[in-house]
Amino acid sequence: MSQAFSLYEDEISDSKAQLAAITLIIGTFERMRCFSEENHEPLRTQCALAASKLLKKPDQCRAVSICAHLFWSGRSTEKNGEEIRDGKRVMECLKKALKIANQCMDPSLQVQLFIEILNRYVCFYERENDAVRH
Repeated sequence: MSQAFSLYEDEISDSKAQLAAITLIIGTFERMRCFSEENHEPLRTQCALAASKLLKKPDQCRAVSICAHLFWSGRSTEKNGEEIRDGKRVMECLKKALKIANQCMDPSLQVQLFIEILNRYVCFYERENDAVRH
């Protein structure tokens, strides 16, 4: 993972490529089951931080909302492969994505981002995330 982040930070300068790369890193990390909670938490945070530093607001919004999945369906060795299910951190990501979407100037793009975030809320609602349900 550290090599993936190093390549991401040092070698990729195009904003579309950065979004694609961070999305792939997040998706790959979500499926990995080899990290302890002690190692998993800083990597989740590093993904969220990298997502929030993307150049374009729409890219930031999308990447931060994707990070929410790391805090719900990511897996660590301590949980015997079970999902982490940290509803509070999921909500933090989704709320941050909403704030970023609010900062977009193009109304049609803003609506599109709101719909994408709403879809994520529905996804977590269906997965019985109590933080989303209340």
